[in-house]
Amino acid sequence: MTLLALRAQSKLELLRFLRNGRALFFTLLVPIGYYLIFSYGFGNTHDLQLHFGIAMAGFGTIGVSLGTLGSRLAQERQLGWLRLLQTTPLSPLTYFAAKVIATFSMAGMTIICVLTVALLEGLRVDNYWALVTSALILWGGSLPFIALAFVIGSWTDAETGYVVSIGVYLVLGYLGGLLQPLQLMPGVLQDVARFLPSAHYLLLALRPLQAAPSGSALEDVLILLVYTVLFTALAIWSYRRAGTADR
Repeated sequence: MTLLALRAQSKLELLRFLRNGRALFFTLLVPIGYYLIFSYGFGNTHDLQLHFGIAMAGFGTIGVSLGTLGSRLAQERQLGWLRLLQTTPLSPLTYFAAKVIATFSMAGMTIICVLTVALLEGLRVDNYWALVTSALILWGGSLPFIALAFVIGSWTDAETGYVVSIGVYLVLGYLGGLLQPLQLMPGVLQDVARFLPSAHYLLLALRPLQAAPSGSALEDVLILLVYTVLFTALAIWSYRRAGTADR
């Protein structure tokens, strides 16, 4: 894998993101719209504005991974891109690394856009460095969802990949407390949320702002690391299985 090839492929993948109207809708317009609806609909208090500002930035970031990357991977795999790669100088490692870089780039843009809208709409924080820290946590913490997108892309086809990706995206968003504060959810759903990566992703991002309702940062980090390792290992195994089956 050469840096020149990686840069060129990453640029190509990012341009494909930006030219995809459906992807931009789910990763930018939907989170911003939800922020405006939820922050005012739940009472427009400072705590709710803060929660939904971080939550919708995270929701959009997960959407970049699952709603866009997962379905695209499924489509490209069905079209035989992995087999085609074997006939080109582009290595599979460069191909996959470029997708990760492009996804991280889009995630960063989503976080900046959502939080900018929240600030323009009146969100106030006592420490803006804490907000920057939360944004960086949202950015780096998206890695397990990128890995999950690769898993979905390896097990679905073009027709089911989008449906499965959006379904998982919405389930993780709701049960993880991004679409409704965890403390307002029924007790049984709060118990379920304790085991979901999306819930700990949100809680970890809220901690620098002193807005997390429960738990500890160590617990959040450990659970996110476990899911990252699990999804990454499963994705590697799945693509190796798919490559073997295609031979």
